[in-house]
Amino acid sequence: MARRVADHIGLAQNEYFAGDARDVKLDGKFAGAYVLDLMHHIPEADQIALLERLRDLLAPRGALSHQGDHDRARLRRGVHTPPRSRDGRL
Repeated sequence: MARRVADHIGLAQNEYFAGDARDVKLDGKFAGAYVLDLMHHIPEADQIALLERLRDLLAPRGALSHQGDHDRARLRRGVHTPPRSRDGRL
């Protein structure tokens, strides 16, 4: 699936790694990491450590992007909507 998505958005030259995202062996710094439909499979107690690990594997100014079907549903329900004042300002 990752290769198909990468081909679709013009990133076919990228590398892909398989394994448990919490401890798969990765060397070096990366320009970016894309987490697709993963976090809901990771125990809540491990999620922050995983995101910190991915952050630490990024090169300076590297990008970390996350997307998941569960997240889109939660966003539609307003779970991640920032609180607003009565006049609608953040």
